[in-house]
Amino acid sequence: MFLDYLIGKVANARSDKLAEAEATVSRYKEVLLMLLTELLKKIQFRHNQSQLEELDDESLDDDSQTEWQAFQRNCLEIVAKLAELLPGETFSLLVRICDNAGGGVIRCENKGEEGW
Repeated sequence: MFLDYLIGKVANARSDKLAEAEATVSRYKEVLLMLLTELLKKIQFRHNQSQLEELDDESLDDDSQTEWQAFQRNCLEIVAKLAELLPGETFSLLVRICDNAGGGVIRCENKGEEGW
């Protein structure tokens, strides 16, 4: 896979070739960020509820995983690879998603505390 190639290029680069390896990642940064963004949307019910509800979450395959578990594992493995290449950007995007998801919960808790 292309992500494995990029990770290997950065990981195996000697100090004198590290700038070249990082430049290669930088060349693909925009498309990698788009992939990360769309992949994170794909695993969220807020953005992809109809397709996610179609995944089987009861029957186990040969690896003792449901279709739902296999889908989540595959997506999160790709997110992890992207995080190796773009750690700061991945972290910022994940924080933004968590803030958006948790904001409603926090507002509800605050209303409850205020007697709303």
